[in-house]
Amino acid sequence: MFSTIQVNDFKTASAFVVPSVAIKQDIKGSYLYVTNLEEGKQKARKRYVETGLSYKDQTMIKEGVSQGDEVIVKGFAQVSDGVSISVK
Repeated sequence: MFSTIQVNDFKTASAFVVPSVAIKQDIKGSYLYVTNLEEGKQKARKRYVETGLSYKDQTMIKEGVSQGDEVIVKGFAQVSDGVSISVK
């Protein structure tokens, strides 16, 4: 016989969660890309973050992003810091 149970071992009132694949790593640590309006153009900017718990394919971001930041989750592999982007 087999059984499966799920135990809720963590709960928070609010959290900033992104797809785990959008978080990249380099020698300085974990980062992701956010959009930033500069001189009337949208640009991708590298933002170092502190990650928290992960569940399935989602990871909580503890520090490094703020409410209102737009994280790039589609096409994140094709951008680099300072590249002009179009947001759709």
